[in-house]
Amino acid sequence: MEFLDSLPVKDAAKVFQTIQMLEEFGPALPFPYSSQIEGKLRELGTRLGRNLYMILYYADKKRRFVRLHGFRKTSEKLPESIKLYP
Repeated sequence: MEFLDSLPVKDAAKVFQTIQMLEEFGPALPFPYSSQIEGKLRELGTRLGRNLYMILYYADKKRRFVRLHGFRKTSEKLPESIKLYP
């Protein structure tokens, strides 16, 4: 994922740690790590200092997690540039 490659090493390691938690706990991973956005779309959050990194994902029919988009979150709402539906 290009987003993860763009992060400083320490930040990327923390995000990968959160992804591993999702792999371990699956859909039972609680807030603040995972929360529902709309329908099957969820966000996986990682906080490191003042930075909050989010990865949008969903679980497919075989319960595999599909990462869709990553970004640094700067407010409570999703960035306007991320459209849930075309």
